[in-house]
Amino acid sequence: MNNIRDWCISRQLMWGHRIPIYYTESGRAIAAMSLQEAEIKAREPIVKQEEDVLDTWFSSGLWPFVTLGWPEETEDIKQFFPTSVLITARDIIFLWVSRMIMMSLYFKQDIPFKDVYIHATVLNERGQRMSKSLGTGVDPMDVINSKGADALRFTLLSQSGYNQDIRYSDRKTEDARNFCNKIFNASKFIVMNLDGFDQKAEVQLTVLDKWLLSRLARCEQTVRRAYQSYDIQSGMHALYQFFWSELCDWYIEQSKVRLQDPEQRQAPQWVLNQALTIFLKILHPAMPFISEEVYATLPIENKKPHLMEESWPQIPSDWLDQESENLVENWIEMTRSVRALRADAGFGPIKQLPKLFVQGHLGEGEDLIRAQSWFAAIEQGIPSQTHVTTTVSGVDFHIPLDGVDVEKELARTEKELEKSNAELEKLEARLSNPSFTERAKPEIVERERETATNLRLTVEKLQQRKALFTKK
Repeated sequence: MNNIRDWCISRQLMWGHRIPIYYTESGRAIAAMSLQEAEIKAREPIVKQEEDVLDTWFSSGLWPFVTLGWPEETEDIKQFFPTSVLITARDIIFLWVSRMIMMSLYFKQDIPFKDVYIHATVLNERGQRMSKSLGTGVDPMDVINSKGADALRFTLLSQSGYNQDIRYSDRKTEDARNFCNKIFNASKFIVMNLDGFDQKAEVQLTVLDKWLLSRLARCEQTVRRAYQSYDIQSGMHALYQFFWSELCDWYIEQSKVRLQDPEQRQAPQWVLNQALTIFLKILHPAMPFISEEVYATLPIENKKPHLMEESWPQIPSDWLDQESENLVENWIEMTRSVRALRADAGFGPIKQLPKLFVQGHLGEGEDLIRAQSWFAAIEQGIPSQTHVTTTVSGVDFHIPLDGVDVEKELARTEKELEKSNAELEKLEARLSNPSFTERAKPEIVERERETATNLRLTVEKLQQRKALFTKK
């Protein structure tokens, strides 16, 4: 806003706010609210009114204070002027944002807002600016009707990092809709399992309980900082990661047995109640509709009539527990490695296998690893029969290959590897050809490069699988 110069506020348009300047027969200019007022001020006949209209951005520039009752010194002006932040796109920074600052400085002797958050421009899937006349737009009402307002909000917010352009994607909005469904269904499960819950009862927390509370505390910190610094994308990622992965995939799945046991259910009930209540509060600015709906079902004390009336949660500092986080994260890494080993050995997910052999100490993590990698039991030692092995944090895991035809799996893997290598070689030859990369549409070239990257990952995984069976 340095070096501000005089600004011509008139425009020669057929529509707009006509400039309230009136001219006398002698050519004198009189500013007035009406012809009658101008004649009184001039004390001579008025012959015409100025035909130009006010610049569009002059009228828009008055918005920060005119909407609050200016020129009267209203209570709204006292409370809301200046405001905290203006959210806008980059293409009207000079046209509108600077005008609002100039007008506020002139008429109110103050800036109208402290921060200006410049969000990305939303393009369509092909990277084109949205335009009704060109037919390149996406009607948000169609998206809201098919996938929901919260899903659309989350789709855009989760991409609003430091990019200056983002591409709207139906697929990403479907992912966001699935996240909404996950929130609704998991919340319903939690509320159903809070029957008989005593909020004031003393609870003995396990390492897994402490882990979730610590992860919740870190999620709240991340989301709060994200809102404060306008790094909304990071906040959305933290919300998604905590709810879908840490709360649903790990904590809820592992707590189902405890919730069925009257002797153990009090602790997971308390943790789930805390987790859901706090999560809804920090989610609310991003997904106001589903969070409000779920909040109405919570059986909690001192509940406000609406979630939007709640304060930001104050989380106890002792919930942060790095030791519990390290332990559980190590168990999760072990579980994921065992799951991957199962898949490489040809065993599908979910289907329970009889026994997992282990060489090493698992401690309290044994139940989680056994249940979440789908084994009936864990036994110390090495199996006598043919098996596959993986090692995590100094612990060896062995899965017997009972029922697996090793030769057949090896042959199938080699066939898949040969096919993937052939496809990759063909694709890399195309991408190294300048006549293709320079003449093809950019989106086609980008799609082919993405396909090549995925094929390389597939080849790498198949090579690892081949080595697994070759060793045996």
